[in-house]
Parts: sequence; structure tokens; C-alpha cells
Amino acid sequence: MSRIKHYLPLIFIVVFTIFFFHGLFSPLSIFSTPGDIAYFNYPLKDLLANSLKNFDLPLWNSLLGNGIPVFSESQIGTLYLPNLILFYLFETPLAFNLSYLFIFITSTCGIYLFCQSWGLSKTSSLFAALAFGYSGFFIARIIHFHFIQVVSFLPWLFLLVEKSIQTRKTVYLLLLSLLLSQLIFIGFPQAILYSLLALGAYFLFRLLPLAHHKTQLIKPIVFFSFAILLGVILSGIQLVPLLELLEASSRSTGLPTLTLFARSASPETFTMFFYPFIFGNPSLSTFKNESSLGFFWENIAYSGFLTPFLAATAFLSFKKEKNKKIILFFIVLTLISLLLATGKYGPAYIAYLFPPLSYFRIPARFLFLTSFAISILAAFSITHFQRKCKIFAKIIAPLLIIIICGDIIFNWYTYNPKTKAENYLQKPESVVYLENNNPQNLRVTSLWPYLLNPGKGGTYKQYSKSLIEGFYTLSPNLNLIFNVGTNDYYGSIFTRRFSLYSDLYFANIKEINETDAEINRVALNLLKLENVGFVISYFKINNDQLIPVSKSNYQEEELNYTIYKIKDPLPRIRVVKNLTKVENTSQLITKLIDDQIDFSKTAIVEKDFPSLNNPFTTYKISNLTDSQEELKFQVNLDGDGYLLVSDTFYPGWKAYVNNYESEIYPANAKHRMIFVPEGENQVKFKYQPDSLKFGAIISVVGILIFIFAYVLNLKKKYFRTLLD
Repeated sequence: MSRIKHYLPLIFIVVFTIFFFHGLFSPLSIFSTPGDIAYFNYPLKDLLANSLKNFDLPLWNSLLGNGIPVFSESQIGTLYLPNLILFYLFETPLAFNLSYLFIFITSTCGIYLFCQSWGLSKTSSLFAALAFGYSGFFIARIIHFHFIQVVSFLPWLFLLVEKSIQTRKTVYLLLLSLLLSQLIFIGFPQAILYSLLALGAYFLFRLLPLAHHKTQLIKPIVFFSFAILLGVILSGIQLVPLLELLEASSRSTGLPTLTLFARSASPETFTMFFYPFIFGNPSLSTFKNESSLGFFWENIAYSGFLTPFLAATAFLSFKKEKNKKIILFFIVLTLISLLLATGKYGPAYIAYLFPPLSYFRIPARFLFLTSFAISILAAFSITHFQRKCKIFAKIIAPLLIIIICGDIIFNWYTYNPKTKAENYLQKPESVVYLENNNPQNLRVTSLWPYLLNPGKGGTYKQYSKSLIEGFYTLSPNLNLIFNVGTNDYYGSIFTRRFSLYSDLYFANIKEINETDAEINRVALNLLKLENVGFVISYFKINNDQLIPVSKSNYQEEELNYTIYKIKDPLPRIRVVKNLTKVENTSQLITKLIDDQIDFSKTAIVEKDFPSLNNPFTTYKISNLTDSQEELKFQVNLDGDGYLLVSDTFYPGWKAYVNNYESEIYPANAKHRMIFVPEGENQVKFKYQPDSLKFGAIISVVGILIFIFAYVLNLKKKYFRTLLD
């Protein structure tokens, strides 16, 4: 009985989490909060689930942006162990919802055990767990699935470091390296970096009082550094491809200043620590749309209305506490994280001008550390008062648990709306039309994000009702769910070639008024180059190259969505005989918008090529098969030619003509081109990234190092202890 009582707070956490999210399971539903669930996280997890069930790992997907390295981008979370288990065993909606349960149980149990490691009371530890685990950061960021996945393990990182110091056993640092590799596999580097900065500071802070001489600090610092490095090495299979993508992106030199400081937390948003909806509630459509407030979910880290006051009490009484130095650390962490979150509004903006902070946008994301710190400070405060006052221990402390549970239910229980999975995943009419009228599998575009669908307005619940209607446009990455290709892509890292194309495209379309838009000749030609055959939009588009072929009228919303067919789009695979060489980006852009170039016969290249001795006059493409990472077909020519595939040019792709490797060249800014000789040719494009192979070797080395270090930890006393 006493053993059950010992685990009662953890049991309560699990039961409370199941209660809070039970609406996702009866009936089976999906969160339909505006934002990244529909347009990023769910489609990618659906892709992962389908791949795993076919005993495959999703490395590349040609349905998005004419092809993107989904594994390298990392936010699909391919190798994260809970993702592998859940999305293999269960259908996507159930696995997705079980992941939310796991995230919230992980975050709350982690901070509970962390507080327990200092001997804080069960009541205060439970309060901290609920304050952080159900903070506005987590609830409002339901839409940012992978972000909260990473942050849910923040308390566990601190717990492993604390255990290593208290027990002086290095095995906890080895476990830290394993956990770090898993966080890297989740795929949100910004949250990992911020967490490690705080963790490193905590480790050094905890060491200082324990070392009598400076030389005593060398061994634990080396061991901690080794653990972090080992975690990085273990995740080499993910990091090397990610670094390859970063090198090909505009982020390789850091972010522009305007992007870097976008959505800094203005000091006025700090009042949201005391009441989350002081500026209005976005779920009720009352949040003030002011530039200084930014997005609600970026600035909210509300942890219960009592938590800041209890944290302040810890500050006032920490001199009397035996753990006053730990309290001091979390006071400092609170202040520094708040300062960094202000970005352009405070003096800490200088830190963002240098790596690694110069690679990440939205300084307000430091607020998750603030929420973490004040929740722990509140726990220290509650324990202090419990020890000083019996009435507080017996009556007030349990009442605080009731209050914070009520706070969570009152503010957050209905914040995120849900839609039945069967309705969420119902095939849109546009997909039905395309299945019957798109034999060539031409790509589609929704003009997203350049011309957005009309703002839904209203509350989140009202948005939720009209969400399925918006699926008609197949905006990325929704198209993944329904297996329809698009030239659009919604992600966080874009190659420079993709950005060049999309920026040029964006500059040549515009919204005329609330119902009309214009796609000029340049934008239309770019769409044709991308093998786009259909435009789906709410806007009426007047262009003689766009033929309305289907219209859906949603009476409830009084919106008409039209499918336009583009006249004469260029095929995905074609052979040309003429090349136009450019020397720089400026010339490349000039040629791309040149309407005198017939792109059905000509390609723009970036290096010299020998002329064709025997140019073809006719060709035929046949026997096409596409398995995402492999594209095979047959091409028959009556002469030599340059074969173009309007898929993304990217490192790792290899081409084979009649089983002989052929070099791939970039053409028309972002597509692939190879030489094909006269006659019947078997052509194969295969994604075989060396970065993945090299990364896998690094990970295997990391596993061997981990095993060796663990054996040493068992056999050698010197390696078992953190401090001599």
C-alpha cells in the first residue's frame, strides 16, 4: 500500500493526461487548430506511418516542391524511437494522438522526478509538473508537434545531470548521450540548442561547490563534454544529411536581420505569465492583432496564475533554504531566458548576430526555459512553506493542486478544437476530379502561400468546421495525405534553388481584390516548367491560359473553389536539343523570365556543354515507374539529346543510362539534366545520398564507442565516478 502511495502522484499525472486528451479517442479525432498540424505535422507523420508499414524509411518525396529530402529536413522524426514504434503499429490518427499522450506524460513525469531528486515534497513536485507540462507553451503549441516533443524531455536532461552529480556515477552521462541522440532524431535543432545551453550552465553551476580544487573540475567537464559529443556522434546518420541540406540552403550563412528578429517577445507580452488571455483569446477570435504582440503561441508560456507569485516567493526566501544555490540558478535562468526572448527589444539582441543563435528565428522561443524555471522555483517555494507551516502542508498545498488543475481545465481544455478523423481524412472533391481527369499525373498548385485562401476568421471552432473545406485546395503539405503532387512546399529549410524559383514566382502573381487574382505570363511559364497542370484557388483568375474545369460551391461559407487547367504544361520528363548558358544568378533570372525561349526545346544551364553531333528529331518516353527514391523509364530517340526531369536538383541523386552512371547537371535553376544517346535507353534516377552512408558510419562508430564506454564504466572504477 505504501508503495502505491509513493507512486500516487505519477499515477495522477497519467490519469489527468488521459482525461485531458480523452476527446481525441472517443470518437477518434484529430486536432484541427489553425496552423502546422494540418499543413505540416500530420501529413509528414502520415508519410512516415505509410513508409514504416511498407518496411521503408522516407528519404525523399517527389510529391512536395517537385521533390524534397524529407529525411534530411529531419522534422519528420524518422529515427525517433517512439515514432518508429507508434507509427508502425497503429494507423496514423491513433499513433498521432498517442504521441500527444506520450509528450505530456513525459514532460510532467520528468519534472516531477527532477524536483523529487532534491527531496522536494510530492505535492510541490506535482504542482511543478502540472505548471510546466500543461503550460501555455505546450497547450498553445499543440500545432508544433516536434517542438513540444523535444521540450518534453528537457526535465529528463536535467534529471540525468543531477543524478550524475548526486551519485557521482558516469553511467547517467552515458544515458544523457542516448537521450540527446533521440532528441536530434526528433528534428528541432533550435529547441535542442537552447536546452543544451541551459543544461551546460546547470552542470557547471552544480559542480563548482563540489570541487575543492580547480583540477577536480577537469574530469567531470571532460565526461560531460564527452557525453554531449557522443550524443552527436550517435545521431550522425541524421546530422550529416541535415548539414548537407543546410549547406545547400540560404541558412548556411545565417538568417537576415529582419527574419532573425521576427516575433521577438516584447516586454508587454510578459504580462501573459499572469493571465494568458490578457490581450484576448485567439481560440475565441479576440486576440489583438498587433505587431508587437506577434503570434500568440510564440509568446505564451503561462504556467498557472499562481506560479509566478510562488516563484517570486522562492526568490524572497531562498537565503533560508538549504538548496539556495540551486534556487539562485533557476532565478538566473528565468532572467536570462526572458532577456534572450526579447530579441530586438532588449540588449541581448547582440547575441543573435553570432553563431549559433544567428541561425534561428523567433527569439521568443526562449520562453520555454522561463516556464521551466519558474515552475521549479514554485516547487521550492511550496516545499519551504510546507516545512514551516503545518496548515499549509495539510490544507493549502493540496488546495494548490486543485487550483492549478482547475486553472488548466478552465483555460485550456477547450482551447484546441478537434475534428473526427473520418471527416478530417475524407477525400476532397478536388482529389476525386483529379483522379478521373489527370492521366499524366500533372502537379497542382494552390498558389500557396503567395495567395492565401480567404481568412476563415471567427473562433477556432468555426475554423475547425471549415477546415475540411479548405482541404479542397490541396495546399502543401496536405497533398501528401491524398497522394497528389505539387510544386509547393511548407517547411523550415529551403534550398537556394527552390527559394530563387519561389521568389521569382511570388513576384509575378498578385491579389487584385478579395475575389480576384492575377497570374502573369512569367508566373504561368514557371508553373509550366514545374510540370504543374492545375491551379486550385478561391480566387477568380482571368488568364486565357487557364481554363476553369471544375467548381465547388460551399453554401455554408459561400465560397467557390475553382480548378483551372493550364494549357500546354511541359511534361515532367522531356528531351531538348538546345542549351542556353548563364554565368550568374542575375543572368539565370533574366533567362527564366524570357518569353522568347521555347522551354519545350531549350534548357538553361550553368556550364559549357558540347553541342550534339546528331541532334534528335523525335523521342518517346515509356514504362515510367516512380517509387519516390527511384525513377525509372525508357526513352527512345532517333538522335542524341539532353534529357530533363522537372524534379529538384539535389546532392545524392545518381543517374544511370543503360546501367552506366551519367552525371546529373542543374538545368532551369532547379531541375535535373543528363545526356542521352541515340537509340533505346533504359534510364534510372536513384536517390543514394553519400551523406546518409557517411552519417550511418558515424552512428555505428558512436554505438561502438558507447558500448566501449559502458564496459569501461562497469570495470574501471576511475570511469565509474564523476568526481575523485
